[in-house]
This record gives sequence, C-alpha cells and structure tokens, in this order.
Amino acid sequence: MRGILRRVGEALPWVLVVVLLALLGRTWAARLPYPYDLEWMEGGMLAHAWRLSRGEPLYLPPNPDFVPYIYPPGYSSLVAFFSLPVGVGPLPARLLTLLAVFAAAAAIVYILRLRRVAWGVAVASGATFIGTYRAAGAFYDLARPDGMYVALLGWSVALALTPGRGTAVASGLLLAASFFMKHNAAIFGFPLALALLLRNGRDGVAFVAASALPALALVGLFQWRSSGVFLTYLVDVPQSHPSAWWRFYPGTPLELGNALPVACASIGVLAVWHQARLGTWSRPLSAIVPVAVGVVAGWWATRAGFPIPEIRHFAGGPGVFVVGVLAVVAAMRLAETRRRALAYDQVLLGAIVVTALLLAGRMRAHNGGYVNVHTHMFWVFSLLFGWMLGHTPKWLAGVLVASQLTWAAATTHGRQLRPTAADRNAGDRMVEALRDKEGPVLAPFAAWLPTYAGHPPSLHYMGVWDLDYKGGPMVDELDVLRRAVREHHWPTALDADQPFPYGLREHYREQGKPLVSDGPALRPKTGWGARPQQLMVPR
Repeated sequence: MRGILRRVGEALPWVLVVVLLALLGRTWAARLPYPYDLEWMEGGMLAHAWRLSRGEPLYLPPNPDFVPYIYPPGYSSLVAFFSLPVGVGPLPARLLTLLAVFAAAAAIVYILRLRRVAWGVAVASGATFIGTYRAAGAFYDLARPDGMYVALLGWSVALALTPGRGTAVASGLLLAASFFMKHNAAIFGFPLALALLLRNGRDGVAFVAASALPALALVGLFQWRSSGVFLTYLVDVPQSHPSAWWRFYPGTPLELGNALPVACASIGVLAVWHQARLGTWSRPLSAIVPVAVGVVAGWWATRAGFPIPEIRHFAGGPGVFVVGVLAVVAAMRLAETRRRALAYDQVLLGAIVVTALLLAGRMRAHNGGYVNVHTHMFWVFSLLFGWMLGHTPKWLAGVLVASQLTWAAATTHGRQLRPTAADRNAGDRMVEALRDKEGPVLAPFAAWLPTYAGHPPSLHYMGVWDLDYKGGPMVDELDVLRRAVREHHWPTALDADQPFPYGLREHYREQGKPLVSDGPALRPKTGWGARPQQLMVPR
C-alpha cells in the first residue's frame, strides 16, 4: 500500500503540470498574436517602447502627444530592444513577458532543488506560480512589466540563497534590474540585505553595493535628463492617490487564498505542526494558538460582510488563515531564538514573505491597484508551499501540490480570456476607418490601434488619469490637454464607451454610426473594460 501511495504521489504532480500547461498553452496561443489590446494599458506600454525605439524621451511634462505611465523605463526598453528585428508590437512584448514568467517559475525550482526537494514537487511548485495566471488578472502574457519584474526579483532571491560573494553581487544586480521594471522592488532590498549581512558581512556589503549603486546612478541620470520630472512621475504622483484600505485587509489575504487555497491551508497546517514539534517552552500553545488565530481571522473576514467583489469567500478563507498562523508562529519562533538560532535561509524566507504580503496589500489598496500587483506575492507563496512540502512524506507532498494544480486548472476559464473573431473584426473595422484620416489620432483607450492605420500611437488616458488628483504635482498642467481638445489638435478621435473627461464630446462630433456595437466585441479580456467605439471629428 505504501508503495502504491508513493508512486501515485510522485506521478500526480507531473500529470497535473502537463494538464495545466496544456490548458494555458491553448489560451496563450490564441492571445499572443492578437493585434489589439487584451488589457487596456497594453497599447500605452507599446507606445513607450515605440518612443524609445525612435530615440524620443519618456519623462517630460504632459503634452497632447504623450503622458508617461508611472513606471520606470526598464520593461519598455527591453521591448524596444527585442522588437528590433520585427518592429514594436504586441507579439514580441507578450512573448517577452511569458518567457519571464517561466524564468520566475524556474527560480522556484532552483531554490527548492538547492534544498533537495524532490524534482516532481519542485517543478509542480514552479507550475503553481504559473497556475495563478487567472488570479493575477491574466497578466502573465501581456505587454506589461509584471512578469519581468517578478522574474528578476525571483532570481535575485534565488542567488541570495546561494552561498558565495559572486552570487551576492549577482543578486544585487538582479534586484537593481527588477527595480527598473517596477520600482516597488526596492523594498525587497531591505530583507535581502539584512539576511546577507547576517550570513556574511562582506557578502552583505557586496550585495548592497551591487544593488544600490547602479540603481542610484541610473535614477540620477534619468532625473537629470528629464529635468527633474522622472521622480515626480514615479514617487510624487502616486503619493497623491487615495487608498481603499479594505483591499489591504481582508482583501489581499482573501485574494491570496482564492488563488492558492490548497497551498495556504497546507502552509498553515504544516507551520503549526513544525512549531509544535520544535517548540521548547510551550508545546500546547504552539499548536492551539496559531490554529485559533487563523480560524477566527478566516471566519471573521469571510463572514463579516465585507464588500469584496469577485472573491469566492470559501476559497479565500485559507489565505486569511495562513496569514494569522504565520504571524503567531513567527512570533513564537522569534521568542525561542535564544535557545535555538534561526537558520539563514529561514530568516531570509520569513522576511521575504512578510515583505511580499505587506507590499501586495499596500499596492492593492492604492487607488487603481489591480490584482496584477499580487504577482510577487503569488511567487513567494508558491515557493513557500514547495519549501514546506519538502518536510512532508513524498506521497503526501505530491497529492497536495497536485490538488493545488487541479484548482488552478479548474479555475482558469481560458475561453473567457481568448479573443474571438468578432474582436478581431471590430478592431479591423476601426483600422480601416482610420486609414484615410489625417493624423495624429486621439485614441486614449486604445493607444496602439492607430499605428495599424499608419499613424503614431496615441496619448493614453491612464497616464493622464494618474495625474488628475486633487493636490497632485502635475494636475494643473493638464490644462494643456483641455486646450488641445478645444483647438482641435487631433483631426480625428476615437471616443469610447466611457468618457475622456477633457471636453472631447463638447468640441468633437460623431461621424457616422458606431464602429462597434454595445456587445462584447473588442472589449479587453482583463482589467478595465473600456474600449473605443465611435469615430469623432472636430465640430
């Protein structure tokens, strides 16, 4: 019987990895070559790469042709470089992101194999991260920086766990590179530096120098070349945005549990079991207190009537459970450090888990923070899942990780994410309608679409929206857009089913019938659902 259980447990992870990747592969094959936006900010991201490919600056005051996103230039620079053979477009940008996501999963496998976790469990833990595709907003194959950000961050963590001065330097350089994909990565420098300094002072200093010096040098360069507005966009603008704190708690733990219910429940139970086994001063409390805290927190968050949209509370409960359990267990382990020193890798992993949770919650609470901000949190908990399974019998580890992959496969719903012939036909109609129009074209909800008709990419509304908050550092400079609308700067505009609130409908009129009906055609498959609909010309 034990032999059968062992063989089943070892085979199940491989079977479920193949099933999950086959399901996702079908979705990716339909999405990668699709020429129009799968998510409404994709076109604006391509416009950033297009400008860099032509040697044009990104960070400049708002103007009618371009307003940058509040992202560093790393991802758009990579897209511009890797698009050189074929030109900037959705396909190379999406491929770059998808390859980066697989690289992030490979970092999980690498770390777990360092700890001698079985190959099947290690690979399935990497696939567990890939399986959070839908829970992260289906951003793992988009022209967005999230995949590259977590890949570089993941390998920075992996090399920090690998002994050696050279790996510490490489870890620092990768963290600096991750910072230029999404500057939130900087916060991970603190737990990484602390852990490396505890392991070996010289390694820690090498890491700090390798991560901080290139980042500071490039930030200084960009700040100088942009006449001081680079940090205005990256730091001052986000600080003017409001926050929705219910998305921090219980929202973020619930969304974690909804993505990784089996993983979270397993981590919580295994953490309690290990603490009860290792505890020296309070064995009963080591088991009872974490369970009680986790259960009460999970019940309260899922039953107290919080207005969490699109979250299945039953699945989300394990996320709140594991957060409560980990908090109590960590406190107990720290209280026992005088009797039992914590290992370096435990310190680093614990600090990374805490940082990932707090950062994901804060970014989610930020006004406009979508579930893609959880990408690094999903990576960390997929790693923690495999890490904990390394201490369990192989057959049980195989069953648990296969169960998590089954959940991922069952909740992917790839059909909803794949573009249809109606989507493509609607986009083609818009392109044909723009071919004989004068440029430039204002398409604030589909910035890349005008390029298919021979026009430059459009200003994107997201860049403008981020600036338009009371007390923001550039809110007064948006008058340049209102003036451009009044003076008919754009001979042609594409109005959307949601307004561009700078006088467009006052100073432009509809030309002909809507190019897209009120149905689902051309609507983005994830994120905000705005899409262009009506051709407009000056009054």
